[in-house]
Amino acid sequence: MNAFLGLGLIGATVVLYCKYRPRWEESITVCIVSLLTGALTPLMPAHTWFLLTLAVVTKVLAFVCCWLQLSREDRHRKADKAREKRAIERLRSLRKAA
Repeated sequence: MNAFLGLGLIGATVVLYCKYRPRWEESITVCIVSLLTGALTPLMPAHTWFLLTLAVVTKVLAFVCCWLQLSREDRHRKADKAREKRAIERLRSLRKAA
């Protein structure tokens, strides 16, 4: 189960990376940490229920952090683009008025 969860984390991180195309250094770093968490799954044996629970919580936390950071960057990019569009429209209206 732990190995499948690690593979799922790798796949989900790749999907998020392709969807959001991060440009911020923080976003790329969070994606790398999430990928490493999934890739290092075979090296972390979870023989007891406590270790398995800890591994699952860690993987879920890494995925949620990755998703939140990438969606935050996406919101900021969209807001910047909308702000730029409004500024261009305002400049055009001022040129027409003059």
